[in-house]
Amino acid sequence: MMLPNSFALESVWGDRWSLVGSVTMPAQAPATGGSLKFTRRDDFLSLRIRKAMIEGSILPVVHLATPDGDAKLVNARVVSVTHAGVNDRPQAGPGEFLVVSFTFQQIVWTRKGGKKGWTDDWSAGG
Repeated sequence: MMLPNSFALESVWGDRWSLVGSVTMPAQAPATGGSLKFTRRDDFLSLRIRKAMIEGSILPVVHLATPDGDAKLVNARVVSVTHAGVNDRPQAGPGEFLVVSFTFQQIVWTRKGGKKGWTDDWSAGG
């Protein structure tokens, strides 16, 4: 896994989160909602991320900085938090990375260079 080479300020306080890591999108997302997995370093913010999952908090805005660009999740929820296994990340020690699974109502991607990549609004129906 390659983490962005950035000094972005990470925060999980209040209703606006900002995290740095890598995103994995599922091959098939259900029509009733979107989800993604976000891998980041396991650090002092991990406890607050787990707390949001346990409480079932709806997060109005979550910003994710990745090597390819940024994602903004609207009305997101943390649905699972796990450690990346040693086999998943051979260059890392156990427990060094955290995999956070989010569901969301809307996602907006901004690719590196400032150009919007795409927007997906799961509440729009079809």
